[in-house]
Amino acid sequence: MLEITARVSALAPEAANALKVIAHFDRLVQGGAGINAIVRGAAVLSGRNAEFIDRVNDVRLSFTPDGATAATEVFPTPGTHVASKDGSLRIGLAAGGDEDMGELHALILERALLAASTTLGRPLDARPRDREAWVRVLIDENADADTRTNALRNLGLSESSALRLVATDEGPLLAEHPEDAADVPRQIGAARAGIGPCVPARRASESWRRARVALLLTADGTPDDPGERFVNADDAGSLIEIVEALITTKTVPADVVAIERAHEHACWAYETLDAVSRAGSLRAGASLLHVHHSTLQERLTRLEQLLGWSLTSPQGRTRALLALNIRRAVRSTRG
Repeated sequence: MLEITARVSALAPEAANALKVIAHFDRLVQGGAGINAIVRGAAVLSGRNAEFIDRVNDVRLSFTPDGATAATEVFPTPGTHVASKDGSLRIGLAAGGDEDMGELHALILERALLAASTTLGRPLDARPRDREAWVRVLIDENADADTRTNALRNLGLSESSALRLVATDEGPLLAEHPEDAADVPRQIGAARAGIGPCVPARRASESWRRARVALLLTADGTPDDPGERFVNADDAGSLIEIVEALITTKTVPADVVAIERAHEHACWAYETLDAVSRAGSLRAGASLLHVHHSTLQERLTRLEQLLGWSLTSPQGRTRALLALNIRRAVRSTRG
């Protein structure tokens, strides 16, 4: 290949450059190079920042022309990226620069994509058989219309199909019977889950966003973390928006701080607050806690002293329940 390149270079420099690109990526594949080396090669050869996305494995890599890791994202840049047929693999070059290499850039991208697909063992015209991979493509807010349409087709759905996303600790799931949110726990068999609203497939990312917030509101169901293991975003209502705002601003409300301090002084604080907030009466709350109602009354008196508000009124109990829910959700903002 080197000898051929040298001969062609004397006659047509453009052709020689093309052969150099082909030879470079061929050597990487033959030598067993990884994806990092392939993407770095695209950046070095093009003189532009290069970025690679593998939606199946949730990988995004970016490199600068000097081979260093790039901090900025290339996508989306019209006309400067190529993708596999199913949209799961994509590589692109940053726009701009003093010189537009035109077709050579296109060749670099094509050969880099071919090298990446070969290295990953995924032919460019292959389609991931893993249903979860297509679900991840569908809920990607950065996916273009063609990619989402392809994902829907491989999931056997249309843009108007009703669906419901479910967030678990293991990742996103599609509910089999989206019209019945109550049946989701049985369907998925997960320990805990956030259940998004039922929406047309074209709004899948919206259901996924709310499902992820609902997952934050789930609990282990233990004395130190009492509450529901499955939370439906529809049932949570405005609490979803409240939690989203708190996470964005990384704010911890004063009532959350108050119940955490109460728990430091009384290890039964969380489960007691949860029980009295959900129960309709003192006796019902005592029954949930498996304690005598007089014991519960003593606990409430102590908690009211620690918290600084009444737990005998509906407003006070609602305040406690809201603080418990928000406490679970904002844990993610504090690592």
